[in-house]
Amino acid sequence: MTNDRKRYLTGFMRDFGFPNEALSTASDALDKIFAVPECRGIFENVCRLYEKNREFDWSEAIDSAARLAKLSSQNVFTVNLVVLVLLTEISKKHYAAEGVSEEIWRQNFKDLRYKCIECKLVKGVHGIFCPGWYDRFFNVTRFSFGKLQFETNDFGHEYSKNGLSLLPEDRVIYVHIPRTGEKLYPADVDDACLNASAFYKKKYGFERIVFVCHSWLLYPLNKQLLSENSNLYSFISRFDIIEEGESADYKDAWRLFDVDYNGDPEELPRDTSFRKAYYRRIKNREPLGWGFGVWIYDRG
Repeated sequence: MTNDRKRYLTGFMRDFGFPNEALSTASDALDKIFAVPECRGIFENVCRLYEKNREFDWSEAIDSAARLAKLSSQNVFTVNLVVLVLLTEISKKHYAAEGVSEEIWRQNFKDLRYKCIECKLVKGVHGIFCPGWYDRFFNVTRFSFGKLQFETNDFGHEYSKNGLSLLPEDRVIYVHIPRTGEKLYPADVDDACLNASAFYKKKYGFERIVFVCHSWLLYPLNKQLLSENSNLYSFISRFDIIEEGESADYKDAWRLFDVDYNGDPEELPRDTSFRKAYYRRIKNREPLGWGFGVWIYDRG
């Protein structure tokens, strides 16, 4: 059984283009996890729960990974990666049962590579430091098209524009921008949103597509810091920002700088004009922020 798990883990990570160091780290952690008899039972229990119900309590997977890490004396971020990769094998059945193509399955779980590389940058180890993010990938309610990710949820606001009125309980499509390590060109956004629009109309019967985005990227100040010709400026400009907020705790600074903020702004990388601008804000104890934007989509 352990050999089968290891074959799947290594096959998946090679197929999805993980760095060799990440594969070696995860493979070594798997060996040490399954060398502990108690760990085998914990992992098999998570597999049974997920196989039986794709909407099982995701905290079970997170808590189990933490227990596996403790029992095997492995880094919990690396163990998160091992558990999530192994659970993707079961997820194929749930995707097929929901009528979701294998191509979307593949696009979805590219996110594990994105987050693994991000974990190495931010935490110094290949793994996953935000396992709670993955519930909707595994319960088949978040979908990736190109360089963007989409999921439905209640709007949570009131809004009117161009003859369309939205109430808090109306369903809209939330857009997420994963850290792919590649530039997000306007054409990439166009293609992703066109494909997402067609998917949600066909699968879920959406008649009118409304995209929303809640992100630090939509903080209104960002447009003042960016060139009008930049890809990010173009992305922000698609949305009507209807809510914003600020915070001075800098806990999300890693999203831009790829490092945890340790209280010393001088240790933040300043290799882009955008990072330099945010470095100056943090150094001056100015707040960072977020925006909530709405885009009434009329292109497909």
